[in-house]
Amino acid sequence: MCKMNLQRSLKFIITVIFLAVIPEISAKGIENFSHRGCDTTLSAKDRKRFPGFEYSGYRPLRDKPVNVYYYIPTSGDIQTMPVLFVLSGAQRVGNGELNPWYRLAEEYGFIIINPQFTKELYNENEYQFGNVAVAKKSTELNKKKKWAYNIIEDLFDYYLKVTGSKVKGYYLFGHSAGGQFVHRLVMMLPDARYIKAVAANPSAWTMPLEDGLRDSSGAVYGWPYSVKDTPSGNRRVLKKVLSRRLYVQIGSNDIKTKSLDQSAGANAQGPRRYHRALKFYDVCTAVADSLGIECGFRLAVVDGTRHSTLQAVYGYPDPDVTKTEEADLGINSAFNLLFRRD
Repeated sequence: MCKMNLQRSLKFIITVIFLAVIPEISAKGIENFSHRGCDTTLSAKDRKRFPGFEYSGYRPLRDKPVNVYYYIPTSGDIQTMPVLFVLSGAQRVGNGELNPWYRLAEEYGFIIINPQFTKELYNENEYQFGNVAVAKKSTELNKKKKWAYNIIEDLFDYYLKVTGSKVKGYYLFGHSAGGQFVHRLVMMLPDARYIKAVAANPSAWTMPLEDGLRDSSGAVYGWPYSVKDTPSGNRRVLKKVLSRRLYVQIGSNDIKTKSLDQSAGANAQGPRRYHRALKFYDVCTAVADSLGIECGFRLAVVDGTRHSTLQAVYGYPDPDVTKTEEADLGINSAFNLLFRRD
């Protein structure tokens, strides 16, 4: 009798815990993408301006959660709205990358998701270089499931589940360090569900060279400056990678050395960001030609612009962010590249 009572008590306790926990998880999931608009009364630097939450749903990196900020237009059907992932620059400022985009999202009806990979949990190797290698200068690679790029795919699945969205893919934009993250995701995840991607003004690139990037002295550089000795370092994968749509966006005046990667592997690509972008595009088109395919990558030079997210998004040196008409956006603005160009 005592044994039966104990079993019933344990069963009751387990049931209570189950019923208490499951609704909480469900409620948190619903709440995470439930807010529309943002609080424009707050400063652009205030992290509470946009809604957000902590995401640790990707199990292989559960111990390294990301902060997710987002913007959903105040009207429109969330289930059919395009989704844009925006990756932050080297400062990794929480929700700061939403400020250049949210007026356009409101005007044209798309959702922005900004995952913040904090410096406390993701160093340069783990963010800019995607945690592909165990360390920045190491040739030893982590298992694919440990790559930070997978968080974008997993977060997209989470978004679809929570919102009931019917979209089949997403768009990608990253400026500076975010541009490094974006283009390396493109290089390393050939089957990722992005529709189009824009890598704006990164400090250095990963060249699609199976045998590595060589400098004038004959030194050879592998990851993160080429795909040498990575899963993408073969013709079959490179055909898939180079057939996708990536815009290599670069400001014509992005020629300063502040925060520029000046390692030997980066310098082998050229002296400044502008020159490195041109070289990356030239290498990509040459490799695609050698593979017998049409290169899906496109070069987009934004005349007169410097190293600026805002200038990259709007496509002008001094944009007026209060103007969102298409006539107010440069032909090579990130908005046009993603949502208006083929």
